Amino acid sequence: MKKLTVLILPLLCVAMANWNGNRWEDGRYPFSLEVPGHWQAYMDNHRHRVYAGRGDEATEVYVDVWPANKRTAEDMAKAQLRAYDSWQYRAGAYLDGSERRGADSAFNVLYERAVLKRTTAKAVKVIVQEGYFVKGDNIYVLTVSTDSDSWPTVKKEVLQVWNSFKLR
Repeated sequence: MKKLTVLILPLLCVAMANWNGNRWEDGRYPFSLEVPGHWQAYMDNHRHRVYAGRGDEATEVYVDVWPANKRTAEDMAKAQLRAYDSWQYRAGAYLDGSERRGADSAFNVLYERAVLKRTTAKAVKVIVQEGYFVKGDNIYVLTVSTDSDSWPTVKKEVLQVWNSFKLR
């Protein structure tokens, strides 16, 4: 029975998600996201996270939904700095106009750190870009993560996913 549950649970997560082709939309959260057709994607209802990845060990995109508790996007980004202990903070900026994607406030940050890549035993930089978007009582954290070796190959796809994120 346990094996059957392990096999069915991921299928239920995908079935519960509202994917329309390669576009995610859900009645609980007012955002949409598009992923390339060969990417894997699912909704983790327990963590309130929509996850999408290429299937490689380096590249993933996810959206977390948290209560904003009357904080701005910049406040949330600063609060998350502790989560990136040992990372190098590279940049942070307010997002305005269309970059806000329908949010009341938006802030963007970029982090990186050197790691040893498992498959090649070579040192690479992991690059993480996070967009914090506050709308109403929730904050939507759009996270893109990849490494410096993968970036030339995945850049177009990652930017496609990043640019497709919209709040309604």
